[in-house]
Amino acid sequence: MPETVAPRQILRDILQGRPPARPLFAPIAFGLASRVENLPLQSFLTNPTKISNALRQIRAPLRSDAITCYFDPSLEVEASRATGPEEVLWRGRIPVVLDVIRRLKMMQREDFLLMVTVSGISTLSARLAGTNDAAAIALETTTQLCRAVAEAGANLVFLR
Repeated sequence: MPETVAPRQILRDILQGRPPARPLFAPIAFGLASRVENLPLQSFLTNPTKISNALRQIRAPLRSDAITCYFDPSLEVEASRATGPEEVLWRGRIPVVLDVIRRLKMMQREDFLLMVTVSGISTLSARLAGTNDAAAIALETTTQLCRAVAEAGANLVFLR
């Protein structure tokens, strides 16, 4: 198959159990994006405009199949500790994540995918250890966040 096969076709092949024409190139270069915008990481993580602009700039020279829209291992812990699982999508920086995905979705073409990383249930449960019902909160948080990022337009959800 030609090297120019679209990332969406590669993803379809993977999901349907067919061998893809080539590996999917989806680097996690999110931390580098804060350097592109010349911002400290903590300031960068709260600014959807800067995040979106930097990620678009990084993708061009990498020619990657996917943009990692957001990568922050403490994202879900921060949101889960702030409230119960029923309100997690409105807490912490999760609204920023959803805004970034929506912004990138508006300019998305067939030549790349939108990827988000989310803490898996076991990982989040371990990070919430000592919290009442840590496992239940982790399950609900991970489920809600995966659903929300998919609805916002993410094509790939990478569980950490």
